[in-house]
Order: sequence, then structure tokens, then C-alpha cells
Amino acid sequence: MGLFRRTPKTPTPPAAPRVEAAPPTTAMPIIRGDLEAELAAELDGGAPVRGAAFSGRGLRLQHPPEAEFAAAHAQTFADAVRNIDGITLDYSVESLRTVDGVLGNFEEPGSDAVAETVLAAGFYVGEVMVRQHGYRWVETPEHVPLRAPFDLLVVGPKGDYSNPLSKAFKRVENGPEDSVAYFVVAMVAAADRD
Repeated sequence: MGLFRRTPKTPTPPAAPRVEAAPPTTAMPIIRGDLEAELAAELDGGAPVRGAAFSGRGLRLQHPPEAEFAAAHAQTFADAVRNIDGITLDYSVESLRTVDGVLGNFEEPGSDAVAETVLAAGFYVGEVMVRQHGYRWVETPEHVPLRAPFDLLVVGPKGDYSNPLSKAFKRVENGPEDSVAYFVVAMVAAADRD
């Protein structure tokens, strides 16, 4: 049994209200499989114990959290998943289901306790957008409001900004309603409509 497959303790009610709930929209049908049903089942499973949210503490990273090292951070996450759980992540949108599962297992210790791994997962999410949908990593421009401790976003071919790093932390802090798989599908679908 790997690090990412632990059994959560007995659930207790969440201490704080959830932030930025993302209900399924019309973008959902483009996901292969029945992710919408899986998310609904996970949401109905009861409230897990949630650890402390990321405090903004200093992180121990192999590389700075900068655009030029984004792929290296993503690969660190992919390597950890392969080494611990024997699952190979292939940078496909479908692989984000596995990322959701890994991040879901971190709810109990909370994003602050495993911030380095959550950040690496966020880089993996962003790299899926970069490799599959033509996004690129950029420092947050002054005209884009930033509500995160990391000054790094991805921008799509049509100029749409996304924050996969913060989304990974939200997945741990808020649960399946902040699915990273859904996030990527929704962002790409919205950009395609524009």
C-alpha cells in the first residue's frame, strides 16, 4: 500500500465553509468516462477530516517555483506517483483523474503538511495544459488579479489565464468539488468557445 493510498480517519464536520465551489457545467460531457458521476459519488461520501490549509510557509523545493522549472516540478510529481504507487502519468487529460485521487488522499493532513507535493501536482496539472492544449507558463501580469501565494500562471493560445498551482491546493483543501480534471476540461472548453 503506497503513500497515496492511505485510509482516512473517521470523518468530522468541516471547520470552515468551502470556498469557490465549482458545480458541473456543460463542459463536463467532453471528459472520457463518467467523471461527473464519480465526482458526485465522492461528494456524497461524507465530509473527510481536513488538515490545515497552506499557510504560505517557505517550501523545500529542488528548483525555484518559476516557469523555467515547471516541467521539472511536474516530472518530480510524476516520478513520485510512479515510484510509490506504480502508476505512470502520461500528461494526458485522463491522467488528471489519478492526480485528483492523489490529492484527495492528502485532505486529512492538509495542504500545509504536504505543500511541496501539492505544488508539484499543480505543476503537473499546468504541464498537461501546456503539452496538450498549447498553454505556456508566465509570471502573473499586473492586470491579472492574483489570489495565491505563487506568482505563476498558464496562459492559453487565446490569452486566457489559469492558475493550476492554486487549483491543486484547492483540491486538497475543498475536496472533489475542486477537481483538477474538471478544472482543465472546463478551462479548455471555455477557451475553445471564445
